[in-house]
Amino acid sequence: MLYVPRSLGMRGRTCLLKAVCEVADEGLPESYGLLGEVTAMLLASSHNVDNSTRSALAQYSEAEHRGRHAGNCNTQYTGCPFHLRDLIHYAVTVLHGDSRRGTWH
Repeated sequence: MLYVPRSLGMRGRTCLLKAVCEVADEGLPESYGLLGEVTAMLLASSHNVDNSTRSALAQYSEAEHRGRHAGNCNTQYTGCPFHLRDLIHYAVTVLHGDSRRGTWH
């Protein structure tokens, strides 16, 4: 995931941190089904991990904390113009075969 935004001219880590923050702040709609559940689980850095892993995930834990307590992830991570909800919405509509509705917001 870090390489996709970079290929679009964005900083991948910034977009990933913003996605972690957004999931912690807003969650994902149930209508996103399994894709939403897996995405939310992968982006939750606060799972039970050992100290060395926790240290490596410090930036992601901080982004999750900001999302849960401060919100407004867009102002924290200005280097990423996309919102995770929009990306997943697009993916879900394309997977359901309705590419006409799979437009960017």
